Amino acid sequence: MTSMPDPTAFSTTSATAIAPFPAVPRAVEEAPLRRPRLLIRAARAGQGAWRRDRDLPRLLGNATLPGAATVMRLLRAEEAWLDRARREGHGAYSLERHVAVLIALLAEIRAEVAPGPRPSAEIIPFSGRGTARPERP
Repeated sequence: MTSMPDPTAFSTTSATAIAPFPAVPRAVEEAPLRRPRLLIRAARAGQGAWRRDRDLPRLLGNATLPGAATVMRLLRAEEAWLDRARREGHGAYSLERHVAVLIALLAEIRAEVAPGPRPSAEIIPFSGRGTARPERP
């Protein structure tokens, strides 16, 4: 997998350029993800192989992990950037990276909903088709 795209690689003057890693408003941070069903299914399928200690540093490009809130902000910002790139057909879009970020995001949401050690192979149920909001107990 590749590291996060270089924010300086895109021109903000072009009509087709997208802003790098937009600031994610709090309402968006707390809103459910509405993505194509195939993306969500791929991310759910990847939950079984997810290991936070191995995969998150590689995904974020950091040897040490920031706090959970910072990780969520970084993942939501990158996912928003990737989704916008997907919708606009941007050449920098990577489906593989998008799925990896969604896997990480769903795993972090799962950890927030039910803190504590959980088996990495446990797959969480979701509340609706194409919705990445875990069901709450």
